[in-house]
Amino acid sequence: MTQLSAHAVRDIIIDRLASGAHPIGSKLPTSRELAAEIGAHRNTVAKAYQELANLGLVSVRQGRGTYVVAQPENGHERPVALQLHSALAELIQKARRIGIPETDLRALVDGQIDAAYLETRRGTFVECNAADVDAAIAEIETLAGHRLSPLLLQRLVRDPVAATAGFDVVFTSLFHVKEVSDCLTPARPEVDVIGVYTRPDESALDQLSRVPPGSRVGIVVSNAEGARRFANHVNTVTNADTKAMVLPSDDEIVALADEVDVFLCSRSRYGQVARLDLGKPVIELRFHVSRQSAARVVEALARPWIPGAHQPPGDDQLADAAGQTPPS
Repeated sequence: MTQLSAHAVRDIIIDRLASGAHPIGSKLPTSRELAAEIGAHRNTVAKAYQELANLGLVSVRQGRGTYVVAQPENGHERPVALQLHSALAELIQKARRIGIPETDLRALVDGQIDAAYLETRRGTFVECNAADVDAAIAEIETLAGHRLSPLLLQRLVRDPVAATAGFDVVFTSLFHVKEVSDCLTPARPEVDVIGVYTRPDESALDQLSRVPPGSRVGIVVSNAEGARRFANHVNTVTNADTKAMVLPSDDEIVALADEVDVFLCSRSRYGQVARLDLGKPVIELRFHVSRQSAARVVEALARPWIPGAHQPPGDDQLADAAGQTPPS
C-alpha cells in the first residue's frame, strides 16, 4: 500500500487545525499515534510536524510533545486545493475516455456537491417486490450518489402514514405512480411522489428479437398489467404468440412448459422458472434506471420541491406515452 508523504500528512493536520479540531495550546497526537491513525510511517509524521513548526503553526518540544501555537491562514489551504484540482482533472479525463456525456457528468458532480453541502431531504423507493426495489435503489445510488430506503408497495397500501414516516419524497417506477399517489394524497399530501423511468435491458430485447417468428413465448410475471406490457415488448421485436401467467405455482409453470418454446420472465419471477430447469430457454427482462431520472432524484432531494409544479417532459414521460413503462 502506498504510504502518505510528509506533505500529505502536513495537509491533513492543517485541515484539522483549520476546522478547530486542535485549538491553540492543545497537544497533538504523538507521531506514533497519528501514524497508526492515518496509515503513515512514524518518521513521516515527525517530518510533517517539523514542517508545521517551520511554518510557525506548532511547537515541537523535545520530550514533551507537539503543541499548536497558531491557526493556519487562508494561504495554507492552497496545497489541499491543488490536490483537489489534480484529482478532479484525472477523474474528468477518465470519464471522458469511457464515454460519459458531459451533461451526465455535471449532474453527478452537482449531486455530490449538493449531498455534501446542502441539507437534503430523505427519500424512499416503492416497488411491489423486493428484487425490483433493491435493484432500482442500487442503480440510483451508482448514478446519483444517493441511497434511498426501500419500501414495498404492500406495506405502503396497508399503512401509508407509518410506512412513509420520516420521508419527504417517495420515488417509484412510472408503473406504480398512480397507485402510490392514490395512497398518499389523502394520507400525507405534503409528500412528493415522483416517477422514475426504467428502460428495458437491451440484451434481453436482443434475445427476444432472435426468437423465430411463430414461436410460442410463455410470460411469467408478478401482476396482470406487467403481463400486458411484456406481451407488448414481445410483439415489438418479434412475431410470436404469447401466453402469460401471473404469480403461478411451480406446477403451473411446468404445465406451461409443454405449450411454449421459450420463457420470458420478470426479475422477480426469473429465479422460480430457472430453478425448475425445464429444458426451455429462459429470458429475464430487466429494467434499468435512466440517467435523466437519476438526475431528477438528485434535484428532488437536494433542492426545495414545490408539489404540483410543472416539470418539463423527460425520457420518462415520453416512454410512458409510448407504452414502455416498466412492468414488475
